[in-house]
Amino acid sequence: MAWKVLKKLDEQDLNLFVECDGRMTYASDRNGLKPLLRGVTEFPEAFIKGFVADRYVGLAASYLLAHGRVEEIEAKFITDEACEFLDKYQIKYKFQKKLPKILNARKKAECPMEIMARNSGGVILFVEALKRQLMQGT
Repeated sequence: MAWKVLKKLDEQDLNLFVECDGRMTYASDRNGLKPLLRGVTEFPEAFIKGFVADRYVGLAASYLLAHGRVEEIEAKFITDEACEFLDKYQIKYKFQKKLPKILNARKKAECPMEIMARNSGGVILFVEALKRQLMQGT
């Protein structure tokens, strides 16, 4: 299977890579949702109709990628819940491995951002709540 952008994560030691029209438009080596949130809210043109490579795509990341109006996603790891959401919104995706859920940093429980996404009431409400939570003081 040919991977358009996922290989660039390892080549460039990144966690997030976005490409539009064959050129890199956004990238981050940081973990978590904050770089993705910052990208889709502060640099939306970098994501529109883009091809995104991300290491972990759960429901929360899927909401952000839908908000960014991406065309296709390549993930190292993805959850069933993310796949269901992406199918519903007709966003193409490929993945290397499916996980039952995204875990928190200590790997002891489900990531709280996944729970927040599930209980948010939809993409726009989740993005606004996440901005309030993650972007305070930055």
